[in-house]
Amino acid sequence: MKLKSLLMIGVLILGMVSCTGAQKSTVGNLFADLTVEAVTKDCTAVERWTLHVMGVPSMVVLFKDCGNVENLLMVLAPDIRDNKILTNTVVNLVYLSYVDFVNEKESWTGKPIKKYMTPIGEGKDQLNSHVAFFSLKRTKENK
Repeated sequence: MKLKSLLMIGVLILGMVSCTGAQKSTVGNLFADLTVEAVTKDCTAVERWTLHVMGVPSMVVLFKDCGNVENLLMVLAPDIRDNKILTNTVVNLVYLSYVDFVNEKESWTGKPIKKYMTPIGEGKDQLNSHVAFFSLKRTKENK
């Protein structure tokens, strides 16, 4: 059931992201209106990853020049048995894994911008998903 739900989340996100085209963000105050819908509508995704962390399906999407953020990372993971601590741990682990992955070539740091829960899907397939946004910044060019 969780895999089906994550696949549904992934299809919804990919559908929203693929419709963005190559336009730059027109989001005025990005931090006030930072939602999955706003970002996927107004920003261009440059990377999409689907991965499993501790058996939990997750998704990472990187947006370039989104609002006033040069590199905006969005992490999605389903709510795990209504356990916020475990869900936050998975989201943070996904974020840290991505930063570690990109740090193989260059040095990057990041900071959290916003985290929230949102329902994804409809009817009996609806589930709460944890969404987190991070700002990434390059600290050094090539290692």
